[in-house]
Amino acid sequence: NKRAKLAKPLDQKRVSGHADDATLSVGKEIPDYVPMASQPIFEELTKLSREKKSAIQSKEQTSFVQTSLWWHPTGKHYDSAELKSRMMAFLDELVDIKAKNLKFQRATGIVPVGISGYLPERVKFEKPEVQKSTKKEVLSVAVVGAFDFVFEGEDVKKLADGYGLEVNVINIKPIDIGTISSKKPDVVMAAWAGGFNDPEGFLPLLNQLLGVDFVEYLGDLRPIYLQARVEQDWSKRSDLFRSFNKKIVEQKRMVPGWKVPMYAVSRSGLTEENIGFRYTPRLINVKYTK
Repeated sequence: NKRAKLAKPLDQKRVSGHADDATLSVGKEIPDYVPMASQPIFEELTKLSREKKSAIQSKEQTSFVQTSLWWHPTGKHYDSAELKSRMMAFLDELVDIKAKNLKFQRATGIVPVGISGYLPERVKFEKPEVQKSTKKEVLSVAVVGAFDFVFEGEDVKKLADGYGLEVNVINIKPIDIGTISSKKPDVVMAAWAGGFNDPEGFLPLLNQLLGVDFVEYLGDLRPIYLQARVEQDWSKRSDLFRSFNKKIVEQKRMVPGWKVPMYAVSRSGLTEENIGFRYTPRLINVKYTK
């Protein structure tokens, strides 16, 4: 990457990047430049711009960050195929509703769209038949970060009733991710991304969310995953990861969430060129216009 070329020094207090909307928010002044503003931060900046009558400019960045919901190995209902089918189908329908309301693009699988092995279309979950006499079960969901809003509202309760479920949300701060297993949730929801343009840069990060080694978690899918990791032919490697990606969703081990949009936002007069947020904030070719 080329070094940033600045016509005049930037005030470092005004150049900022936000990575965690659960703990950070916009202050009273508009920063010169925010290279990785997520949707809530972008909306705060837009509101502040109107209040200050100070124009801002924005551009959606390339983002491989996505949310996902995982069937957790410490959960009370982990070994119940019937409850897994019911709970994960409910979550898939709920996420679909929320994503449409937020105008977010649904993720398709464990591998983010654009990375080798991604699914062009997501696997559709079939709603299991639930009898009125079915005993209502508690679905415990550990939510890492600011996603608890997904489970709020009477509409969520009504949808859960249709599946014979009651939702209990456990809020987990990102700094406390290591405590998830002690909470014994049925499902864990989080946003995540990796460090390389390859599935291997993403998947090992799931160890912390699952509380166990990802390879051990896979069970009968382990052989295909291990084969994909060592395959040297890029086309075959991509096909193997795609097959693995599809099967892990079909087995309802995870529910794809949505792509997390990221924006480069700056005050008018400050332009950015060729900036793409993938995993870490970066300043590339930032300069003031005359």
